[in-house]
Amino acid sequence: MHYVDVCNPRFGALLIKLQAFDRRPCLTICHRAVKQGIVRGESCSFAPQRAHLIKLARYLLLTLCQVSTQKVLTMSLFSNPFDSNVRLRCACGQHQSEAEHQASVSLVEQRSSDALTSRVVEQAVMRAVFPEDGMRRRFLQAVGGPTALAALSALFPLAAAKEAFAQGGKLEKTDLKIGFIPITCATPIIMADPMGFYKRQGLNVEVIKTAGWAVIRDKTMNKEYDAAHMLSPMPIAISIGAGASPTPYTVPAIENINGQAITLAMKHKDKRNPKDWKGFKFAIPFDYSMHNYLLRYYLAENGLDPDRDVQIRVVPPPEMVANLRADNIDGFLGPDPVNQRAVFDGVGFIHLLSKELWDGHPCCAFAASKEFMTANPNTYGALLRSIVEATAYAQKGGSVLGVEEVPPTDTDKYGIVETRGAPAKISRIHGIVEKPKPANAPSNLAVVGRYVLTPDIFAHLEKIGRGAGGEIQLTDAIARLMQREAVYALQYEGKRYDC
Repeated sequence: MHYVDVCNPRFGALLIKLQAFDRRPCLTICHRAVKQGIVRGESCSFAPQRAHLIKLARYLLLTLCQVSTQKVLTMSLFSNPFDSNVRLRCACGQHQSEAEHQASVSLVEQRSSDALTSRVVEQAVMRAVFPEDGMRRRFLQAVGGPTALAALSALFPLAAAKEAFAQGGKLEKTDLKIGFIPITCATPIIMADPMGFYKRQGLNVEVIKTAGWAVIRDKTMNKEYDAAHMLSPMPIAISIGAGASPTPYTVPAIENINGQAITLAMKHKDKRNPKDWKGFKFAIPFDYSMHNYLLRYYLAENGLDPDRDVQIRVVPPPEMVANLRADNIDGFLGPDPVNQRAVFDGVGFIHLLSKELWDGHPCCAFAASKEFMTANPNTYGALLRSIVEATAYAQKGGSVLGVEEVPPTDTDKYGIVETRGAPAKISRIHGIVEKPKPANAPSNLAVVGRYVLTPDIFAHLEKIGRGAGGEIQLTDAIARLMQREAVYALQYEGKRYDC
């Protein structure tokens, strides 16, 4: 699964140019300095007075050194290289210590929200100006990013648009309902709730699991849902009146690309040539879906008439594996995790990934009616900002540990995590220790044997020595993993059963 990249910073298009410093980090920091009113900036140049230059230098120094009123973190640049107790690198090789590494990560996270919304506005404007992407690339190659930004800013109030989108106004409606289908493509819409992205924008959103795409369409058109997870062709079909009365719809975000597959029943393992599929019964999620179009294209390319040589029927994704097991269908073109479930259950095999037919094809979208957008522009903007942040988070990924609160006296029986800030259903882990004594435990949040770990964990397991109890501890490997990537604690609900 590849999520659409909504935060791909190209720092050459920011408002400040300082040739005397390393360009990428300095430009980002200077952009923040201007936004926070520390220095003044103009459209594409910066002509500072001496006082402003001093302010800027102080700001750069404080930011690079990560100085706060509580703690001073001295970067490796200012360390004594002849002191044997000083490490010149952290595990990632860019910081003196793990504390500095975490501080650097925090700085990036602090900037992320503004960077995301700014990039979304820039992309929207550039897509409108250059509908054909080849022309946009040729233009940028000819004049360069900063010049292009200057020209665009002279014609369009880009800075004002960014500020308007980032800040919004008073929300017209705060209590919202959003429908989704339980497939991987819906990850940003679902996770925006427990991760707090909706609440951060002042929204109280109920995400509702829905049985099928036709139900999603009907409930959205009947205004039972304010917005919905849809297949990318659905808003177009609704707008032109295909399969329903015409209702103008908007698509503020494509949720993902690729991530689909053609899965066949195990009995067809010897029929890998599509020319042998005459008479097959295939399932697709919906008539107006990329799945339908890609399957028809693939069949036609291999000499089969999709309307005469095979049967194509609509089956909701959660029911596809059951229909394959019951021999009601010979295969399907569907989303994950349905394909993987068929493989796991031993009832099917993956014949072809959809990206082999069209790499980068759109799949699902986040959609709302034009009426909702027009009547609630500020709410609509807040909703989009939430989805943008959740999409970026889903793309970034990381490992997740299942945790639950245990009595403080029992911390020496578990791996215990340290989180910061107010208690939350999911939060970033800043420390983990195996079976600490109650007096030394950083919290009472215990890791209880439920993990979703990235493959890098295996490399760390190979390198660690024996830990608590003379055993190789997964906790120690996770602590090393945290030096290179984000690891999160998820407080789950329900009963836990251990062998």
